[in-house]
Amino acid sequence: MNLNKIHKLFAEKIENTIKEQFVRAFDLKLTSEELSTWKVLISFKNSRDRDAFISNHDKLKFSKKFDLIPSMALELKKEEIQQLTNEELVKRIEEDQKLYLSMIEVIEMIGLKEYRRSNANYTGQNVKIGLIDEGINKELENVKENILMKFSLHDEANKVGTSGNNPKLNHAALMANIICNKYLDENNNLIGIAPGVKIIDFDIYNPENTYYMSDVLEMLDLIFKKNIILDILFIPLNTLDCSDGSDLLSLACNEIAKKGIIIIAPAGNFGPESCTIGSPASAKSIISIGALTKQNTIAYYSGRGPTLDNRNKPDFCLPGSKIKIPITRNLTIDFSGTSAAAAIGVGLVALMKEINPMISYKEILYYFDKNSIYLNYDINSQGFGAINAKKLFLQLAPTKVTQSIIPYNYLVKKSLKISIEIIIVLLIFYYMIHFLGLIITIFNSL
Repeated sequence: MNLNKIHKLFAEKIENTIKEQFVRAFDLKLTSEELSTWKVLISFKNSRDRDAFISNHDKLKFSKKFDLIPSMALELKKEEIQQLTNEELVKRIEEDQKLYLSMIEVIEMIGLKEYRRSNANYTGQNVKIGLIDEGINKELENVKENILMKFSLHDEANKVGTSGNNPKLNHAALMANIICNKYLDENNNLIGIAPGVKIIDFDIYNPENTYYMSDVLEMLDLIFKKNIILDILFIPLNTLDCSDGSDLLSLACNEIAKKGIIIIAPAGNFGPESCTIGSPASAKSIISIGALTKQNTIAYYSGRGPTLDNRNKPDFCLPGSKIKIPITRNLTIDFSGTSAAAAIGVGLVALMKEINPMISYKEILYYFDKNSIYLNYDINSQGFGAINAKKLFLQLAPTKVTQSIIPYNYLVKKSLKISIEIIIVLLIFYYMIHFLGLIITIFNSL
C-alpha cells in the first residue's frame, strides 16, 4: 500500500480495524458486508484523470463525482483501497467521514437579549446567506419570507416552497431562527440577529438523518457550477475526527472562499479535550466559532484546538449554551451547541456586510480580533476571545452608533471658515495696535 496516497488517520483506521471496535462498543447491528466496507473519497489532479480512472475501473460503482476539486465518492473494501493507492491516476484517498450537527440536548431556558445586535439600525438587508443543513420547513412563518431559494440533494434546484418533507423543528430551523427570527421580544425588539437577510437553503436532509462529507461537497460543487452569488456560507456540521485542513471538504471550502464568500462553521461539540475540531472548521479560510456559557466561560463541549497541523483554532467564541428560541407563537425551545454560537456569528457578519458589502475575510478577522474580550483561557480554547458586538459596531460604523460625528467635508469647510475669521481678527488687531502707536508718536512730538 502506498501510504503517501492515503490520509494518515484513515490509514490508521483501516489497519487498526477501528470500525470493528466502534461496532462492538456501541453494540451496533451491521452485516459482515457493511463491516468490511468503507465510504471513501478519491481525488485527482484534474477532471481528465478522474474520468480516465472511471473508464479504467468500470466495475467500481461511484455514488457522486465533483468538479470543484476533481474527485468522487464510492464504497470500497479494505483490499480495494490498498490496491488503488498504487493507481497512478489517483492523487489521494480519504474517508468520506460522517458529519455531525453541532447541537446538543435542549436544556433549561435563558434569554437571548444579552447577545442581540448592538444597533437596531442594521438588519443585514440585502445580504445573502447560504445554509447547508437539513432544510428549512416552508411553514415556519417567522423566517419563511427570508428564504430566497432552495436547493436539495433530492431535487437539484427546488424553488422556495416546493419541498415540505423536512421536519418543522430541525437543526436548520433553529439556525435560521437565530439568524433572522422576526418575532419581537418584550421590549419590541426583533429577536433575530439579522432579520433582513435572505437565505439560500441548501437542503441535505434524508430520513436517516445521516450526513457525510460527500453531501456537503455536492452542495459546494453546485455553488461552483451554478456560480451562485453568496455573501456568507454557513456550514453547521463537523466531523468527529480532528483535521489538519487538508481533507477534501476543507480544501473545497478554501476554493469557495476564493470567490469572496465568508464561510463560518462551528468548532464542534467534541470537547473539552485538545485537538477536537474537525472538518470543515479546521479549514484555513473558515471562521470557526466556539461556544460560551452565560457566565462567559468556555462551554465544556466546545471543540478545542490545535488542528492536526498545529494551527490555533477556534478563531473566536460567542454564546452557545442554553439559548432560548421562539419557533412559533406558541412554541419556544432551548438548546445548546457550537452551531448556536456560529449562527450568532453569521448574523454579526451579515450586519458587517450590510455596513460594508466589500469587507473581506481578513478585515472581518481584524475587526473581530480588535473587539474581543480576553477570557483567560488558552488560545486553543477561546481563540482570540469573546466578540463584543457593541464595541465592534462602534469601531466599524461610529456615525451610526453615536449619531454625533460630523461629516469630514463639513469639518474641512468649517475649520477653513474659522481660520479665515481668526486671521481677519488678528489683522484688525495688528493694524489697531500699529495705528495706536502712530497716534502716540505724533502726540509725543507736539
